[in-house]
Amino acid sequence: MNKSDTPLIKEIALILPFLIIFIIVSLSGFIPYLFNIPHSTLFHWNTIGHTILGILIIAPFTLYVVHHFKRTLITRRYFVLITGVLLVLIIIYLYSTGTYIAINGQEEKERWVYHTHIYAGYITFSLFFVHLILFFIKKKIQTRKSPINIFNVIGKKIILKALIGISSYGLTLLLATFLYNSLYQEKAFSSAQSGDKYEYSYGEDSPFLPSQSKTRNNQFISVNHIANSTRCGACHEKIFEQWTSSIHSQASSDPAYVKNVSLLKDIKGISATRYCEGCHSPVALLTGELSPGGQHGGIEGTKSFHEGVGCMGCHGIKSAVHLRGVGSYFFNPDNGYLFQNSQSKLATSIHNFLIKINPQQHQDLMSKDILKSPKLCSTCHEQFMDKSMNNWGWVKMQNEYTSWLSSQFSGQTEHSFNADDLFTCTQCHFPLIPGKDPSATPDGKIVSHYTLGGNSFIPLLNKDYAQLERVNKFLQSSRVLISIDAPNRNDSTQTRLFIDESIRNTSETPYFLYYGENSKLHITVTNRMVGHNFPAGTTDLKQAWIYMKVIDANNKTVFETGKINNDGFLDKSAHVYKTVTVDRHGKEVWKHNLFEMVGDTYKNIIPPNKSDIAKFNFTVPFWAQSPLTVTASLKYRKLNQRYAQWALDTAKPNIPIIEMSRDSLIIPIRDKPLVE
Repeated sequence: MNKSDTPLIKEIALILPFLIIFIIVSLSGFIPYLFNIPHSTLFHWNTIGHTILGILIIAPFTLYVVHHFKRTLITRRYFVLITGVLLVLIIIYLYSTGTYIAINGQEEKERWVYHTHIYAGYITFSLFFVHLILFFIKKKIQTRKSPINIFNVIGKKIILKALIGISSYGLTLLLATFLYNSLYQEKAFSSAQSGDKYEYSYGEDSPFLPSQSKTRNNQFISVNHIANSTRCGACHEKIFEQWTSSIHSQASSDPAYVKNVSLLKDIKGISATRYCEGCHSPVALLTGELSPGGQHGGIEGTKSFHEGVGCMGCHGIKSAVHLRGVGSYFFNPDNGYLFQNSQSKLATSIHNFLIKINPQQHQDLMSKDILKSPKLCSTCHEQFMDKSMNNWGWVKMQNEYTSWLSSQFSGQTEHSFNADDLFTCTQCHFPLIPGKDPSATPDGKIVSHYTLGGNSFIPLLNKDYAQLERVNKFLQSSRVLISIDAPNRNDSTQTRLFIDESIRNTSETPYFLYYGENSKLHITVTNRMVGHNFPAGTTDLKQAWIYMKVIDANNKTVFETGKINNDGFLDKSAHVYKTVTVDRHGKEVWKHNLFEMVGDTYKNIIPPNKSDIAKFNFTVPFWAQSPLTVTASLKYRKLNQRYAQWALDTAKPNIPIIEMSRDSLIIPIRDKPLVE
């Protein structure tokens, strides 16, 4: 070794720690990206190692750059200098984007930061070797030595230490993975929570029957892998707030549901509650609680009571078992990131940090294709009852998916053969709205989790007036329209003066009523933009009806129908949209005890894009002052009064009545001409 090589050796000694860490950081970032390595415990530990080493490299890099530039800036090795300056600049950008990702994570609207970080890594790695090659070429010119000789002096030492460093890093990752999998990792599947004597009351084909739910090998789910919505809210704050106001979050705690599921338990036993709980309380069903010794979701204080249909209640579903409903989903949660269910603040911070900086696995797990399909909704919003529950036979109940499928919105019928776009469940009930969230789109929109629908009772009960206002606006957004048909007449009197018919601007006959006439008015209700039947869901509990009032010019009532009396009951003459269910003896099943239902005696609903015409008769009194003003409105409430009194255990339940649509018409009154 010549004395001329001494500065080079010192330079290498100074850069070596930085160089070794740089190689490890580069490989730990490139290898998973290039080879698309699946997410695993090893992958997560590598992400942590990549981040830690990326931070540790900053100090030695800074010291080296300062020292190196002081020594080389005065030299005339222009190409070496230019590549060195470019290398420093690109590394600074690499560290800047890496630091930004470590602090802020990867948000959908800023994915470019992550991609440029990767590209900057490629450029850095390439530019580094270009810089070295130019340096060795220049060194050869100065020392008249071959680059191979220079490599023999310093290269072997670098390679040896690099291999030692890479091996140590790899062994550390393997050890951390082994210890985590052996000592800490909580499996997604578990034994039944209610004890070893789980009751298979409806057959041993599945522990979840009569619910149609399935899991891998019919195993029960660990409670922490399904009842963890609060953890999700740590990052998705706005979405969590929306979900908290939604009916999904209160599917178990809804007092009307609690009354029904408790009635079912008292009559048929806790195992029978699996029929309801698959949709209302998947936590209780899938963790094995619904067996003697366990508690159903309507028991206050339980996790299932407060969770309802939580985040994993939908996002843990992998596919639909079938499209007939009654909880017909395949639930298959995967083990997620490190320390997924830890109660430790440090471990939770590591878990959240991993999701933030590398959210692809989280996105893959939480955004399965089934979530974008109406088939997911069919698993709970279709319903049937069979002999195992009613001791009678198969009975069809809710059919929201079926009615959507037969509508013009599905693209599956001749009505929509030429339609370019479909209109799905999520577009209506989970629309994109402005919001700040890691999952926000590049234009700043998130999927709404308010799940607006027809339940205005729960928001009022919870004094969630903001949610109540949202429900009101949703129901009043011209999805269902009401209109009064003008009573056009063919017997209208005309002047005897000749009029050229070509000058008339309309061929429509005038409308009016005669005094003393038994008049007929037609009111049309059109299901314009509801993607399924109206009303939907539990139509035996809901009430939608036409309220019509006719007054004269002096504001005196001529005719009225659809009133609510002082006790909260609807006028029996009202034109109502609802279902009346009966048991095998023909007696009305008004408590929603569906296990006794065998059919309907009355069912009046409006399919999508269809209309219903209601006919009303009244006599025009001679005392009425012309003109008459006819007002018609479509009104709706979540629960009928009889059921609400029983379910809520109060004589005067406060169930909001919402006016969904309104129309009015002014009709002149004439004296009927004498017959000549």
